[in-house]
Amino acid sequence: MGGTETSSFRLSVMRLDQDGIVPNSFYDKTSVRLTSDANITTKWRMGGTVNYVASTGRRTQNGSNLSGVMLGLARAPASYDLNDDEYGYAFPTGLQRQYFYLYDNPWWSVYNNIFNDKVDRVLGSAYLTWTPFKWLSGTYRVGADVISDNRKFHWAPGAWNADEFLGEVHENNQRHAEYYGDLLLTANYDFTDKINASLTLGNNLNHRYDQNLFAGAGLSMFRIFTISVIRQRFMLTKTRQL
Repeated sequence: MGGTETSSFRLSVMRLDQDGIVPNSFYDKTSVRLTSDANITTKWRMGGTVNYVASTGRRTQNGSNLSGVMLGLARAPASYDLNDDEYGYAFPTGLQRQYFYLYDNPWWSVYNNIFNDKVDRVLGSAYLTWTPFKWLSGTYRVGADVISDNRKFHWAPGAWNADEFLGEVHENNQRHAEYYGDLLLTANYDFTDKINASLTLGNNLNHRYDQNLFAGAGLSMFRIFTISVIRQRFMLTKTRQL
């Protein structure tokens, strides 16, 4: 934080590192914010703020899907150790130990059915204020909010929620952008000590854009969880068919 008689600025940085209660889950976040204001002249003032937020996380399977952690826990009695000292949560072959065959072992699921996401967000605005008279002022403000959300999740071979137990990989890229502009004119005039009037005129422009891209398929190569491999495999197969 700093400034002079006619200007000021503030810079803040925040960092969060958090491990989830469920094993192999986490959430990390970094935020940087800069704000500045300045009097250009006695009648003109300008300022703005910009905020950048970056977060990454690893989430667990939830809901009522057959690989859900809570569903697997609810289907196993407290007397059954899902991760015992002798076998752990998987056999030496890599296949999971299950109490009931239809639901994934929660321990096996959190280390094999992975959901990662990465979000980048930029928010910013700037304004310019003109005060030609004490009773009249005008402000124009522009701003933007841009979000990029990249999600990737997969079910490992053997997962009950995967297609034919062969495993699946999904990628979901979401984009959102919003831009706006506000014009505000305000007049306040005192005719006498008891009589005054005020007038406000404004205009708002808003533009929004959204994009949602999704791709998903069964694994074409054992435990290689990338869409690019699947696409390459598909292209080779299609070429041979021609």
